[in-house]
Amino acid sequence: MLEEIDCSAEMPLRLTVEGQLYRVGLSFCENPCCSCGTVGLVCSPGEAEASTNKASALFFQVDVNSQELLQENEEISNYDPVLGQSVVSQFSPEDWGLLSDYCTEFKRQITESTPDEEIDAYFPEESIEQDGAMVGIMEILPHVKYRTIELDGKNFLLDELYCVRTGCNCTRVSMGLWPLEEVEAGEITSEFPVIVLDYKAGQCEVERSGCEETEFVRRLAATIVTGNYKNWFKKRHTRMQSLYKFYRQRHCESSTVTSEEKIGRNDPCPCGSGKKYKKCCG
Repeated sequence: MLEEIDCSAEMPLRLTVEGQLYRVGLSFCENPCCSCGTVGLVCSPGEAEASTNKASALFFQVDVNSQELLQENEEISNYDPVLGQSVVSQFSPEDWGLLSDYCTEFKRQITESTPDEEIDAYFPEESIEQDGAMVGIMEILPHVKYRTIELDGKNFLLDELYCVRTGCNCTRVSMGLWPLEEVEAGEITSEFPVIVLDYKAGQCEVERSGCEETEFVRRLAATIVTGNYKNWFKKRHTRMQSLYKFYRQRHCESSTVTSEEKIGRNDPCPCGSGKKYKKCCG
């Protein structure tokens, strides 16, 4: 039903509903921290590319995650749920997939381009500061780019967790190795491996083998250590620390912070490694 005309155009799609031809423009949620799949469709009658038909354009919104028409928005005068219902009832899986691809690409671009100080991300501050909890980058930025790794025909997505605790300068990243096949199916059903990497020291250890053989997970870890990953982890860790700094400036300025100066040399390291501070980040 949906036909891509020009992905770089203001109205990149075309559709025909009950004999009426429309050029279609798209709009998306611009919050990099939001995992919603809201896509707005601006439908302009005829073949005209854009702006000339704005007065007659019709609008409705769908959720590409649930593949449903969203409720009428009374604040938008040209919102047309009748057209929306007619269109959605005829959407094929390929149509939903096309809209989902556009939404994902937009979200990834805005995630990369939005300055850190303009992103109002949420962090579990108490768990981070008191318990040294690490935070998953995809929990903070759901549409951030991700990396995969392949070994012996098995593919895994790297789910990265970083320490952002105030005063800690560790270079460790904890990674869940999610089976890519299960990720693409939309559900992780097996117990996945977990490894911990010090990307500065180039050292990696297996925390959990999951449903894989320990030796296989060790080989996976070695592949990551020897691969071109150091700059990738360093850049993402730096961004997570930056986002957390701005979060605290906005929401937690008056809260009590355990600073680096207050950590005893023989106290447990705040990064959560289980080692003494003097032997880890001290």
